[in-house]
Amino acid sequence: MMETKKTKEQLRQDTIDALDLFIKNLKEFLRNGNYEIYNIDRDIETEEVDGISLKLNDHKLIIRRRSTDIFFTLKMNINDVLSPELLNDYNRLSIDNDIRYYEEELMKLKVQKANLVKAALQKKGEDEVVS
Repeated sequence: MMETKKTKEQLRQDTIDALDLFIKNLKEFLRNGNYEIYNIDRDIETEEVDGISLKLNDHKLIIRRRSTDIFFTLKMNINDVLSPELLNDYNRLSIDNDIRYYEEELMKLKVQKANLVKAALQKKGEDEVVS
């Protein structure tokens, strides 16, 4: 039996569903599971726990209190998982944003330069009237 190829939207939704399940399972594991805490970060003043690090096999989880971010390391090469088309799209957008930013900065510098030239001409004109 031949497998049907999933659409990009189906792949995206599968990933979202998997992350939702991962978060649900992780919360359950952290509340009720048995694990070794690798490191505890504490607030210098209050000594409250700011974050914990734990290892699950080769994976390291870092959970922070304030941002509730979860970071984990996967052993994989970015070139093996990242779509070259997606990277090219990002690079094009990034370059467009850089161009827009530097064009705005260039315009500001041109205005600043024009104001300096105008001020210098006014100063020179005032000096000639006084002489």
